[in-house]
Amino acid sequence: MLVKFRDRVYTKSNGKLLVWDSSWTNFRPCEKIVWNPLTKEVEPFYGQYVSEIFDRNYGYGDLHDFCVEFTDKFVDKIASASEITDIDQFWRWTDQPLTWIGDRYVVVHPCTEMQNKEEYRRVFELRRKTLKRLPRTFRGTIRTKRLP
Repeated sequence: MLVKFRDRVYTKSNGKLLVWDSSWTNFRPCEKIVWNPLTKEVEPFYGQYVSEIFDRNYGYGDLHDFCVEFTDKFVDKIASASEITDIDQFWRWTDQPLTWIGDRYVVVHPCTEMQNKEEYRRVFELRRKTLKRLPRTFRGTIRTKRLP
């Protein structure tokens, strides 16, 4: 199933996330789809697929033949990809582990994963209280005080 989100076409096949790259005219594998807090954009994270610049299969790893065959099958269906406009629905579609940042769940770019709350506050411009825990409505329990 091809999905379009913010001018990019994504799909999942055999447990792999694939992204349509119009400059390469091919689907490319990516490790995950992440939110980059510095650019404030959702983007594919290629990771190991682009780690060695002199590799014959740069950008594909060992999935080059699979991506070429997949592109040949589905290249004519790219224009008819179903569009997702809601970011929360898109994150559910990706089936990735999510992190609570600010007011929603996201997949954070690995280069910006911080070790402590002070770094998160500086990068994400959040109050300390927001980073402590999820709001009550998201935790599923509402605590009330007992009257004397």
